[in-house]
Amino acid sequence: NSFSGSLPTQIGAMTGMRSSMNLNYNSFSGSLPTQIGAMTGMTYGMRLDDNSFSGSLPTQIGAMTGMTSSMGLSWNSFSGSLPTQIGAMTGMTSVMLVMTVPGYDQLHEQVHKNGTFCDFLLF
Repeated sequence: NSFSGSLPTQIGAMTGMRSSMNLNYNSFSGSLPTQIGAMTGMTYGMRLDDNSFSGSLPTQIGAMTGMTSSMGLSWNSFSGSLPTQIGAMTGMTSVMLVMTVPGYDQLHEQVHKNGTFCDFLLF
């Protein structure tokens, strides 16, 4: 695909979507909409890798407690801290995330120390 622009806020209305939302390798930009947290039925396969998203991850992403694996957010330009609400996603086993975060070492240590995720790749 070659989608561009902001990810529409209406994405939150896709509450019945359960898996395999592959929007990676596009040209989306801007912040992830907070409404993404309303996709509480999503269980795996949310791929938003390799776009141009920026800003902090919305705290509402932690409401996606049904997610068990394969949340790909890598190769974007996220910044800021990892929201603590992501810790509510206790069933999550695999997250791939590339962030430019001041204090990377502390964040990496915090994620592994808390043991929330089995496989959390932070580049």
